[in-house]
Amino acid sequence: MTQRRPLAAVPWRLFARLAVVTAWVGAAWRASHGLRGQGYRLWPPSPNTWALIHDATLYAVLGAILLWIALALPWKSALASERPRARLARAWASLPALVLWVAWGYRFNRFEMAGGWKRRVELFGRSVPEALTDPATMGGNLLATALAVFAAVIVYRILRRILPETRRDSALRAPGWLVIAVLIPILFVAAMPPPLIRPRAAGPDIILISLDATRADHFGAYGHGGGLTPVSDGFAESAELFENAYAPEPWTLTSHMTMLTGLYPDAHGLDFGRALPPSIWTVAERLRDAGYRTHATVYDCFLLSPRFGYAAGFDSYHESDAPASERCAAAAEWLLDSERPGFLFVHLYDPHSDTGKLPYEAGSEALERLAPAARAAFAAWTGGDGASESLRKVNEQGLEMSEALRAQLRALYAAGLWETDHALAELFGRLRAARRLDDALVILTADHGEALGEQQHFMHERLMNATLHIPLMVHWPGGQNAGERREPLAELVDLAPTILGVAGLPPEEIAQGHRLDRPTASARPFAFHRSGPEHAISTAGGWRLVYRRDPEIYGTSLRRIDGSGGDGPDVLADSLQFVERWVRAIEEKHRANEILAARFRDGSSVSMSELDEELLRSLGYID
Repeated sequence: MTQRRPLAAVPWRLFARLAVVTAWVGAAWRASHGLRGQGYRLWPPSPNTWALIHDATLYAVLGAILLWIALALPWKSALASERPRARLARAWASLPALVLWVAWGYRFNRFEMAGGWKRRVELFGRSVPEALTDPATMGGNLLATALAVFAAVIVYRILRRILPETRRDSALRAPGWLVIAVLIPILFVAAMPPPLIRPRAAGPDIILISLDATRADHFGAYGHGGGLTPVSDGFAESAELFENAYAPEPWTLTSHMTMLTGLYPDAHGLDFGRALPPSIWTVAERLRDAGYRTHATVYDCFLLSPRFGYAAGFDSYHESDAPASERCAAAAEWLLDSERPGFLFVHLYDPHSDTGKLPYEAGSEALERLAPAARAAFAAWTGGDGASESLRKVNEQGLEMSEALRAQLRALYAAGLWETDHALAELFGRLRAARRLDDALVILTADHGEALGEQQHFMHERLMNATLHIPLMVHWPGGQNAGERREPLAELVDLAPTILGVAGLPPEEIAQGHRLDRPTASARPFAFHRSGPEHAISTAGGWRLVYRRDPEIYGTSLRRIDGSGGDGPDVLADSLQFVERWVRAIEEKHRANEILAARFRDGSSVSMSELDEELLRSLGYID
């Protein structure tokens, strides 16, 4: 008869150690998988890899201390008389709980609540991450701590019953040494100064300035005679001006991500309910890995929130509703704070439509100068939901708006643009005085334009020249091509490859734009646009086809872009024979974007058919 093996003879300590080691290896693998999914190399570690570790350090170190205290408290009164087996069970039960807590907490704080850790607030006179004052973030972390403690208690009770008695100090000290082995490298990385973990940038300073909702035809450099933009017009004299530059979509959220990725909105996939896929790189990430300091100052309008992925790659990302002049001055000071090259992203929102009583807001000086009667004119017209909602009712419900009121609206828009232009004097003036402007790459552009009554439409939902034609002025390092004007089509997808090229970095593996300083930028036959169910192309010959992708509706409109930059009458009914190839171009572009969106969303390992690869290659997106 076979004799059963005594329970005490089972090597429980070995099993426990193997389980803990396996848990730590699993957690490390998950963390490395997350890094690789974002394109960050693990070895040698890049500045972006270190940045992710820094993001998690405050949570991991402070939380580990709190969790360790929480795990020790339930047994504190019994420690003096605790039997060795119970002490061993308590020590080894703590480790799986700590692994569970770190793995869940890292994912929760790094991805779901990333915006709160990027933004800063004042607390007791000190600048701290907003997450430390956010009830949702703190509640989630407290819940994770409670679940980890509960798991530790369960494991403790199981191990206390099955572990053998032991008095070996090594068995009791092993968990502590494991914790120390994990925490010390994290603390070392967190304390390491950034200059020690990034290379020296070889390129020039790079400044990207986006003026939200800004029409090209309101700049003196583009032919406007109202003197609204003297600072920008002066900048244009030292820059190369692109006369036919277009936005991919008249929407703040998506067009700005096109600037930073070089991908059309359908390809990068950003939307209200969907952040940027982690497998897509931004220029800020590329530049930081190349040694650049990176900083962004954006207007706090929610649409450029870090929760959408906009903060990726930025050492500091500031959302603020401070006046544009104040933010421009602070941006200049940031760049001048170090001799190391920097990438500066400045987003100014002043020309954008507003939700108050006035459709466009501006300071008292700008209003007095350009729209002194506007406040009284709109006092009775704007409804209780605000000016933007009233303008939407004009677009969709036929709300009456007199020509006199429309003139006041245009005056308000001009006041907002005038004020924004004068704010740029703070940025350009300080950088020029410090001699940091001459050799910098400076791009001045807009995410989209604004309709001011053209085709009986206001704001920027419709695909038309007023909403799609944007300013684009590029000051090249050393003043190359200063004062020159370029007629070929340019798009916002061209900004990312241009920035990378000037910084001396290779282009992305998948690139939908062209470098603006290369001849390939002159070969584009179409600029592509979308808005909701509508897609459109602007041709190099000056036509725009707006096409609703619906089998029952062939095309919405075909208009000639007239000499003044507006849209002519719809001539689709008389020109069907000319638009078939343009519709085919839209369909091919849409299909290519769908392929890329699936590839980015699901990871770089997504397989493509030969036809898919042939389409992407024919469009120049892959080699």
